[in-house]
Amino acid sequence: FFADGATVNANAIHAAGGRISDADFASGVDHYTGVYGDVGNAGEIAASAVSLVGAQVTNSGRIIAEAGWIVLAAGNDVLIGRDDGGKGYLLRVEGAASSVFDQNATGVSNTGELAAGADGTVRVGAGDLYGTAIFSNQAIRAREIALAAGNGGDVALAGAVEAEKLDVSFEGA
Repeated sequence: FFADGATVNANAIHAAGGRISDADFASGVDHYTGVYGDVGNAGEIAASAVSLVGAQVTNSGRIIAEAGWIVLAAGNDVLIGRDDGGKGYLLRVEGAASSVFDQNATGVSNTGELAAGADGTVRVGAGDLYGTAIFSNQAIRAREIALAAGNGGDVALAGAVEAEKLDVSFEGA
């Protein structure tokens, strides 16, 4: 958890409440399994690549990745893939974390700011078994924004969403 007042300024930061295999880590594959811990940010994170992966993910602070990418993902098995240019264009989220079966639970909650700039990408995804897969009542700004909810979970947007391309998808029944 990055607390209120915390400042992180890095090239890239990946915080996950799960496991990554030695082989995936050594080959630069961001594939997290057995995700069970919650991950949250209330401070400010500035990096070219930011991923927060957990059973539940919250952002009430600021995440800035000018011309980079931001990923917030809640689920049991999360893969963040990249294109040849090294950006995070693929987000696969499977299943909810085993501890989350509450229909009132929220997989990913953004009450802060996500800013990837005019050339950046924001991906937000949540697996199934969440009542609300994604909740955002604040600003999300990027060239491309994708929101994906699994198995009938709701996506609730109340804040500003600024993008050239917006993709909202629902998988499952």
